[in-house]
Amino acid sequence: MKNIQGQLKHIVYHLVAKPLKTTRTKLPALIMGVMACMVIAWLFVSGLAISLAPDREGLIAAIWHHVGLGAILTPLLLSLVWWRLLKVRAAFGQPFWMRLIGLISVLVCLYLVVTGPLVVWTHGSQLKVFDWFVIANPLGKMPFFHDFLESSHVIFARIFPGIVLLDILVMGFYGKDR
Repeated sequence: MKNIQGQLKHIVYHLVAKPLKTTRTKLPALIMGVMACMVIAWLFVSGLAISLAPDREGLIAAIWHHVGLGAILTPLLLSLVWWRLLKVRAAFGQPFWMRLIGLISVLVCLYLVVTGPLVVWTHGSQLKVFDWFVIANPLGKMPFFHDFLESSHVIFARIFPGIVLLDILVMGFYGKDR
């Protein structure tokens, strides 16, 4: 009878108590991860709306919606990138490929954050944030550079959700301190 009680306690501990303890200690990481996924999904869907716009008016509206979201969410995105970079640095006991995936996700995110405003500015436009305020164009119109930046921004934006998903899977299944 004592053996059965001991086994039941062991099972209950592993099914209930241990996950609660783990969740409590990892709650900040979980919150940051969920926020990152929400921001990335929001920007991805708004960016996808640009290519799905049926007419010129819809295209312009979709572009300015994406630009406004990007401008507002950039500080949050940069804080999430900083947090993720600290996690990559803290993971030195883990295999190189795991750290590499985390580093790639950070670098692609930074590339998108940097090229986002540059795409708008090299087009010759000012960065309008939902008609709330405008960030002046410091560069002027640069058609060749604009085409390259726009194409690379779209390519990286399309592969970024897959990279993030891979990073989440690696962190969730193989990360030892996550």
